[in-house]
Order: sequence, then C-alpha cells, then structure tokens
Amino acid sequence: MLSFPRSNAGFAVPMPTENTECFLEGLKTLFEQAGGVPRRLVLDNASAAVASIGEGEERVLTEAFSRFQLHHRFEADFCGPARGNEKGNVENKVGYTRRQWLCPIHPLNSLEELGELLAVEAAKDMDRVHYKADRKISDLWEKERSTLLPLPNVPFEAMRLDHAVLNNYAQFRFEKATYAVPQGKPRQKVLLSVYWDRIEVRNREGEFLTTLPRSYMLKEQPIDWPALFEIYSRRPRAAVHSAMFRHLPEAVRTYLQEVAAPDRAIRVRALRDALKTYSMDQVAEALEALPADRRSKPCEP
Repeated sequence: MLSFPRSNAGFAVPMPTENTECFLEGLKTLFEQAGGVPRRLVLDNASAAVASIGEGEERVLTEAFSRFQLHHRFEADFCGPARGNEKGNVENKVGYTRRQWLCPIHPLNSLEELGELLAVEAAKDMDRVHYKADRKISDLWEKERSTLLPLPNVPFEAMRLDHAVLNNYAQFRFEKATYAVPQGKPRQKVLLSVYWDRIEVRNREGEFLTTLPRSYMLKEQPIDWPALFEIYSRRPRAAVHSAMFRHLPEAVRTYLQEVAAPDRAIRVRALRDALKTYSMDQVAEALEALPADRRSKPCEP
C-alpha cells in the first residue's frame, strides 16, 4: 500500500508474501501506478529493508533495499520499533481499502485479477471528496503528483543470485521447497536468479536450463515428462522416489510400483521411449486398457 497524506490518494498491489523480492517488486509497481517516486517514504522496520536497528533513528539497511533506494533516489525514514502508528495514514488507508475496495468479497482466480481490481478501485476512489478539504481527491492528487521524482529510465530488477547442487534426481532445495530441473544432470552445480514469482536456473557456464515458479505461486505448470524420464532411465529408483511421482497418472504409478527394482528399470526405459512419441495421458490410457499379463512394456496408444 502506498498512501499520500496530503491528497489522501492511495495505490495498492497484491503480493503473495513479504520476502525481499516481493517487497521491492511491490514498491516498484506502486511507483509505476503513481507515475513517479515520492521524495520521502515512511516505512516500518520490515526485514526486507532493515538488517538491524541501532539506537534512535540508526538503521542498517539490507543491501537489496539500499540498491533499490539509490536507484529510485528517495529518502527513507523508519518508524520506531513496534511503533507502526507513526505511519498512521497508511495504516488507516489499508483498513479503508479492505472495507471499501474488497467488500463484498470478489470471486478472483489470480493475483493478476486482484491487482487489476485494486487498480480500478484506486482510480474510482479519486472521485470522492477529501474528508477535510472541500475538493475531490483527484484535484489534490494532481498537485501532489507534480512533486514526485520521475521514474528511472531503466526499471529496477528485483532479483538476487544464489546457487544450488542438484541431487541424484536432478532436484534442488530452496526455501524449504523442492524444485525439479529435468534439463539438468544429477550432482550438477547450478546458478539461480531468484525473482518474486520465479527462479531462473542456469549451469555454471551461464547457459539457461529452465524457469521454475516459486513454490508459493499457485499457477499450474506443465511437467516435462520426457525430460524427467530421460533422467529416470539413468537412475530408475528416482521414478518412484522423486517429488514428481505423485503427479503421475494412477495407471503409470501402478505400472511402476507393481514390480521389483530390476523390472522397474525396464519399465522406466519403456516409458521413456513411449514418451518420445506420445503424451503422458495417452500412455496412461494405453496402460489402463492393457491386460496385466501383457505389461512387460507399455502398449502403443
């Protein structure tokens, strides 16, 4: 939420969580909606911006927020610890937004739809009369907007770099979540470009491997089964022990589980070959129609 006390104009953008990338991407989006950068921001002591709190007004800022502040050229003041009331205007605006813009609850399917709704409501809210001045908020906002700093010519990239090592199943752990990289190799070292909504994966030479949604994003993503089964063919145990096994159709899970390890390796390689020509759904349909005594390999759809 970005609130301007003089005009009482406000802008809101939804983000899935409060990590550094979401915080900075959200602020950048709010500046874009406002059409400029406030010369001074009053903020609480969120860990995305403040690394440590000293005496009085002393703050050690995070490296990411320092870069963001320098890029946009604004001054930052921080509330005292546990003194959120010092930014009372924005706190009141958050409550107003929830009551007036989001009630009754709207049926929405994504953050994008919620963001569009909030942008529409912010524009409509400009038409009301200011609670003290006998003028519309839109008129007061025009004057306040003229004091904003211009947006940077080059947008800020809210991203951090990290690294990981793929396990035997070409997966890595990041922030308590497991991610699969079918394009990678077991025990491979990879470089991560971490954005608010995605993680871009590259090998040590910088060659792009894949883009993965961050675990809190609720969008469904297609699974590259041919690439996964190419990995599984080299390590057949991975087929039933990986995090992706539960996403397989039931007929395929049964086909892999009903035999001992040596025969399972044969079946994994048969599935790999079938997936070069057919989709996973087609393979599953063929297995469902195949008599149990003919399951030495999947039949052709």
